[in-house]
Amino acid sequence: MKLLNAYILDAINRAPSAHNTQPWLVRFGDNSLELFLNEKRMISAIDPENIEALHAVGAVLENIILTLNHLSMKVDYSIANELSFNKAIVKVKWHESKEVSGDSLYLQIPLRRTARDAYINELIDPQVLNELSAICQPQCELKFLTKQKELNSIRSLVTEATLTQFEDKEVASELYEWLRFSRRKKEWFRDGLNAECMAWSGFDTFMSKVLLKPKVLSLLSKIKLSSILFGNNKLHSPFAPVISLLVLKNHSIQNRVEAGRSLQRIWLKASEQGLVTHPISAAVDVEHTRGLVKDLFVVNRETPHVILFRLGRTQKITRSHRLPVDFLLK
Repeated sequence: MKLLNAYILDAINRAPSAHNTQPWLVRFGDNSLELFLNEKRMISAIDPENIEALHAVGAVLENIILTLNHLSMKVDYSIANELSFNKAIVKVKWHESKEVSGDSLYLQIPLRRTARDAYINELIDPQVLNELSAICQPQCELKFLTKQKELNSIRSLVTEATLTQFEDKEVASELYEWLRFSRRKKEWFRDGLNAECMAWSGFDTFMSKVLLKPKVLSLLSKIKLSSILFGNNKLHSPFAPVISLLVLKNHSIQNRVEAGRSLQRIWLKASEQGLVTHPISAAVDVEHTRGLVKDLFVVNRETPHVILFRLGRTQKITRSHRLPVDFLLK
């Protein structure tokens, strides 16, 4: 049992989350576990309804299922109807079964990567994109943009939305809180987005540490300098041959968790094809750019979105650090 739990904890530890907040806790039982949201790791200004956290829990759930299936375990799970920090969001049970066969995506759990630098300028095989679309849960749909004009439009909207977020003091403070500027700080190796995974040079890191401070950002905005300093598409959304939008047919807690499962399967499948991803969801998080993004993808503006992300190949990949596993136990 202890060995099995170790496999599961490793899988949980490798799941993606917005700003690498890792907003989950796990409690083990006999052939079972419960997943909870960790209230201390919510990003309430950026994600006031905790939707991103539910997607992250869904990614964790997918990693758990893939791991247990790999170990010939049949899995059953249930998702709560209400969001609560005191009650489990997901309950999982399992038992041995000779009928269960593993999924090749399990092998990609330690290999999946986010990369925030510019991607290689090459076409992605349309068949690969079709395979990524096909792997979605029924309640989700994955859309792609590949034409240069549309890609540039999305990149500009990401920059515009990011500048808008910088003008919001609470959002700017929260973004800054999860940035890691120095290896001398223990947080660099635990969570958040460190300068290395942000693909920053030493100069970039120094300037970001100074200029992204909420008080400094507020001043820069007042004197109209923020757009000059930060209004560069290469900074917020570097080149990628494909930009993808994952949308959801109907919003509910269950569907949001299932959307997280779909997203993780998409990203694991992308990894299997040698591809990396990078969330650029600022453009759908900000109201005045959200509709324009959906128009470009030919999606109804009222359709719930899950995530906007870049897709492609890169020459350099840096792994975001993770919390020690004992931090995950409830």
